[in-house]
Amino acid sequence: MKALVCAFIVCVCVAPCYTQAPVCDSSRTSAEAGVVLSCYSIQQTKQSSQIVSVALLPMTVVAPLSTWAIGALAHDRETATSGLLVSCADLGAMSATFLIKSIVRRERPYTTYPDCIQSAELHDRFSFPSGHATATASFATLLSLRYPKWYVIAPCTAYWLYTCYARLNLGVHYPSDVLVGSVVGLASGWLVYQLSDALLKKVPHLLPQELPSRRSFVIPISIPLGL
Repeated sequence: MKALVCAFIVCVCVAPCYTQAPVCDSSRTSAEAGVVLSCYSIQQTKQSSQIVSVALLPMTVVAPLSTWAIGALAHDRETATSGLLVSCADLGAMSATFLIKSIVRRERPYTTYPDCIQSAELHDRFSFPSGHATATASFATLLSLRYPKWYVIAPCTAYWLYTCYARLNLGVHYPSDVLVGSVVGLASGWLVYQLSDALLKKVPHLLPQELPSRRSFVIPISIPLGL
């Protein structure tokens, strides 16, 4: 009996040394998954990818609503309008994203390939299309159309494109997820911009009236010249 106990203890202690961790066999993955694995293997950008991903809510929800609120309080109609339109574009884009996700129901890469990709983030279950790509694309499109200056277009586009890469780098989306998400976002931003006049007429109470300029208070004085 003592011999059996000793043998059991030896097996328990030694067996883990010979047990190998699951090995990712990239030859059994799809072409899209191969792209995800290639991006996922780039460790140098993981931290910046996480920062960009976490910044989605502040950038595409909090910032536009804050812009609208500040503009409304300051009676700055231009600023309030920009914040309101960006919020509308993001709302439309994300609504479309949730609808498509509920229909397609595509599993995320780390769920399909758990031996290859590990993710510490908490997400909704489905990946198609990418909500991050959708929101940032609509954000960038609306602002770029409303303010067609290079110093607006360049950073907005860079933010959108890096967000798309970040989702691949973190292993939470496939290329087609971010591609279709971007198309949905671009369409939402463009549509809201084209319909902006009609949309704003529906919600006049959400926009402030411009304060009259000081010149409107000047009282004209006529001086008789006796001519």
